[in-house]
This record gives sequence, structure tokens and C-alpha cells, in this order.
Amino acid sequence: MAFNDELANRTRVYLGAHPRFNEKKMFSGLTFLLDGKITVGVMKDQLMVRGIASKEAELLSQDGVSEMKFTGKARK
Repeated sequence: MAFNDELANRTRVYLGAHPRFNEKKMFSGLTFLLDGKITVGVMKDQLMVRGIASKEAELLSQDGVSEMKFTGKARK
């Protein structure tokens, strides 16, 4: 299982109302692109969301939130 189908479908329903989003399989998961830029991803049982850099410390302090790591290296 590369990604959780239920989580992917829930994400599709939520983002489906926004016509600027496209989806693409990559990184052994499913990514959702906003105007061609990766914004949301589903990998295994995790939902990954790109945050605002100036809010990084605040976001990372929340339960269940961690840095995005596709290849073992944290991404900004």
C-alpha cells in the first residue's frame, strides 16, 4: 500500500471544490498540486500539508504535526 485510499478520497472530496487543484501519483504516494506546486500529499497513512514558513514553529508545536520527510530529509 503506497497510500491510504480512504484518506486520499477524503482529501479529494475536500479539495474537489477547488478547481485549481490537480492530483498526481509521485513519491510512492498521492500529491495534490495547486497551480502546479505540491501543496498536499497522502503517503501511507499520513496527510502532509505545506505550511506557511513564518508559522513553522507554531504549526510544529501542535499534536500530530511533524516536518515533511519524503526521502528522510526534512523539507521546508
